[in-house]
Amino acid sequence: MHALRFDHFGDPHVLHITDMPDPVAGDGEAVIAVKASSVNPSDLMNVAGQFAETSLPRTPGRDFAGIVIDGPRDWAGAEVWGTGGDVGFRHDGPHAEMFTIPAAALAHKPEHLSFEEASTVGVNFVTGWLGVVEAAHLSKGETIAVFGVSGGVGSAVAQIAHALGSEVIGMDRVPPADGTPAASIIEDFVASDGSPQDIGAQIKRLTGGSGADVVYDAVGGITTPAALASLARQGRLVVISAQHRPLQPGRRRGRVPGRGAPGTRPDSHLPLTGTWRAAAPATLTSSSSQQTTPCCPSQAAGPDYLREMTTPARTASPAISRG
Repeated sequence: MHALRFDHFGDPHVLHITDMPDPVAGDGEAVIAVKASSVNPSDLMNVAGQFAETSLPRTPGRDFAGIVIDGPRDWAGAEVWGTGGDVGFRHDGPHAEMFTIPAAALAHKPEHLSFEEASTVGVNFVTGWLGVVEAAHLSKGETIAVFGVSGGVGSAVAQIAHALGSEVIGMDRVPPADGTPAASIIEDFVASDGSPQDIGAQIKRLTGGSGADVVYDAVGGITTPAALASLARQGRLVVISAQHRPLQPGRRRGRVPGRGAPGTRPDSHLPLTGTWRAAAPATLTSSSSQQTTPCCPSQAAGPDYLREMTTPARTASPAISRG
């Protein structure tokens, strides 16, 4: 089979396509013929060496959709999807024609999603679900401000919040592109070119002076002051990453890996969600702890909500697709 590999860390130029033996399912494993696998910013960070637990040589990738070709008989020929675990880090990922996963992690792909669409759900929607539903407990009728709404995770957050019946305000350098789900969902948009006080004042004006019940900050660090200024009293702030320098056009957002800090949990390779509740305008108290997730999005996000959401394929990076 062909696989995308890297045997040392660096920029994307260290990646190369090579021939490798077809994988064979061991005890408790399944082999997936990959039909599509999306590219996330964390995949590039992994290739750059920003995850200490990654072993080399390695095939990258996290999100995938494909067909079971070896493993448990009752899964033979099944169309599946998945994300997370240690694939791409300590175990070869799906940026290849075939790869293996634990059989216990198999999950049926929803029939109404194409392979390409299904392969873009994982990182974005699982991260969004953990922050919006499991950490912030966003409810119908509340207002959420999504910082980084034009990115993959931000767009997923907007769609999840909309499905829950919440009002969505977007904040980013540029509005979501026309024709994307986020563009049709957000009630208002605030540009990130103002001061933290200006951004907070705009969001409070849009919420009748009260502020957002939840701020989901998919940028972090440089946007934290603006996020805090945008919160309502007793509001909840969700932070999944930390960007240490101002965002520039064409520059990707970065996540800071590390144990016990906003970034990526080494044991799950999914963003750690931290939530803080604004007890008073200048006082913060911690209200939740680390979150983990199963391998596959259908187990974590809930298929009923995923069915209600707008097609996710336009919210993430382009998929690597094989017929």
